[in-house]
Amino acid sequence: MIDKHTKYTFEKIKFIERYKNLATKYQFNVSESFEDYESNQVVKIISELGYESSFNKKEKFFKITETQNNYKFQYVISLKYGVAEFIWSVWENSELRIGGTWGILK
Repeated sequence: MIDKHTKYTFEKIKFIERYKNLATKYQFNVSESFEDYESNQVVKIISELGYESSFNKKEKFFKITETQNNYKFQYVISLKYGVAEFIWSVWENSELRIGGTWGILK
């Protein structure tokens, strides 16, 4: 069961709505997954969704940071083996409150 603080945080950033929109827009069959991609194309897709991102060449992940009031939300997306791993974290007043991986999303 999700704790009250996490539920409030997800509601505040409209997480479920955003997740469903992404999942619908970028549906694919796992047999169509990819291992090779152009990082600038991924940054472009993220930008089209309304987010500014950066690509860490050494660790090979994309990072999005968003701040609202006293909260900082960080999303890290890794595209290894042709699937996406989504890692998120939430800080309140510079203190890490919660975060973790959503595992492999397809």
